[in-house]
This record gives sequence, C-alpha cells and structure tokens, in this order.
Amino acid sequence: VQLVNVSQPGCVLTSTVTADLCGVPGCSPGDPTGFDAVLQNETCNGPGNCTFRGVTIGPGSFAFASGALANGPQTGDFRVAQTAWCASAVGDAVLHWQFTPPAPLERDTEIVDENGNLVHNPNLYTDYVIHVVAPSPTPANAQLVGHVTIQGRPAQPNALQSVPVTLTLKLGTTEVNYPSQNTDASGFLTVTAPGPGTYNWRVKNPQTLANSGSVTIPSGGTTQQEMGLLREGDADNNNCVNVQDFTILKNTFGKHVGDPGYDPRADFNGDTTVGATDFNLIKGTFGQCGAAPISPTP
Repeated sequence: VQLVNVSQPGCVLTSTVTADLCGVPGCSPGDPTGFDAVLQNETCNGPGNCTFRGVTIGPGSFAFASGALANGPQTGDFRVAQTAWCASAVGDAVLHWQFTPPAPLERDTEIVDENGNLVHNPNLYTDYVIHVVAPSPTPANAQLVGHVTIQGRPAQPNALQSVPVTLTLKLGTTEVNYPSQNTDASGFLTVTAPGPGTYNWRVKNPQTLANSGSVTIPSGGTTQQEMGLLREGDADNNNCVNVQDFTILKNTFGKHVGDPGYDPRADFNGDTTVGATDFNLIKGTFGQCGAAPISPTP
C-alpha cells in the first residue's frame, strides 16, 4: 500500500500526512487539537529507500510528530493526523507501529506529557493487516447459438424454416426465459447466456412439441448447441398432440389462407393450406407430448 492524499479523490500519492491543527486551514470542525506545531511529517512511498534528516528509511514508512507550542497540554480524546492508503499490489499489507526497542530510537512511537515523561503503553497499539485481493473479473458475455429443424418443411436453408421459438436456460435457481424470436432460414437462434456453467435448456415452437437437453457454456465466446427436430402437430400449443389438436385441424381442413374459417394453427408445413400433409404430421405425433418444463435443480 502507499500513502495518498486524504482530501483528493482517487489515489493521489502524497509525501506528507494530513495534520489536524487547530486555528489553521484544514482544521476539522468539531475535532480541534491543541497540537499547534508540526515537528516532523515525512512519507516514503517507495519503491526505493528514502533519506530523511540523514537517516535511510525503507519504502512504505512514514513519520509524523506534532506538539503544543503556544497552547497548553492536550487532554481527553484528540486526533493529531489523518492517513489514507491505496493498494499497489495484491497481498497482505501490515500497518505496524515502531517502538524502541527493537526499532532504532529515531523510529520510536511516543506520547510525551508536559513534563517530558513517556506516557504511552506499547501494548495498547495494534497492528492492522490489510488483505489486498484482486477484484473478481466480470464474466464476459457468452453467446449460445442453438440450432433446430422444423419437421415437415423444406430442407434448410429455406424461409419456411424461419419460425418463432421460445428458449429457457436454467442453472440452479437461475432461470432465463427468453422472449420469442424467429430462427433464421437455417434454423439458428442466438441468445446471451447469463454466465458460465452447465445449463438445462428447453426450446419450443407454438405448433411443435418441445425439446430439451443440457449445454456447458464457458465464460465468453460462442457455444453452439444442436437442439434437434421440432415435431409438428401441437395446434393449441399445450405441448401435447391429442384430440383437441385434431379438432382444430378438422375444422379448417381443406382451407387456404384468406378462406373463411382458415386457422393457421393447423398449417404445420407452412404452405398456407391445411391439407393431407398437415394431417399426416399430426397423425405421426398423435398421443405424444414434448419435453416438460425444466424442474428446479435440487
């Protein structure tokens, strides 16, 4: 650590500490001191040694002394100076008071009364250990690129393979339900992951059964995940194909977009007509359900 200016923002190195002297600029309101004379105020921030008054001092050292010259002796609680530090490296910094012995006489910490008697007790001075740690890095945003294929539609790339899908990622108690987005003509969708980890995923289109699986996403970069074939037939978007879906198809069977009663929910192959191909798709998945919503991780 290095000594910095108490009154300036940021880490502005200083060669002196901030003295609290009554009757001069910088005196703290409500915190006066009777010590009106500074005798010594020197800081060695390093990285090399410093020489003060002919004495070589190691980096990371400072000395401050003040006394009552015009004023009478100070009593009660009082503050003589303020210091502030900024970290310059990772590790443990020890703030240590020096006493003689073992420190040399010119490095002795003292409180002296009006009669010249030493009145301090070294056992009451506590060393402080400051643990300087590196800040945790902010995880870089990681991109997840999923790929799906829509059943019953032309091979990718094709505009009919561009459909709306919803995606859920879950890790422990972290769950992200992404807003519906359209895949591109090749069946790809891209989302930003909440962070690194192994996630359970679930993807669904309103006319298909849902698929699910897991994916490990590292910090930063792009991860691709195959999410499989989304099977058609779920006209009412409840993730199961049953008689309700068949009824929707039956009521619009043989109709084309623009015809009265046309229901696009049963147009599983995307050709704007509900016909035999759509019936065969619902027949192939009838009685089946898709992947269930992701359960909480124990």
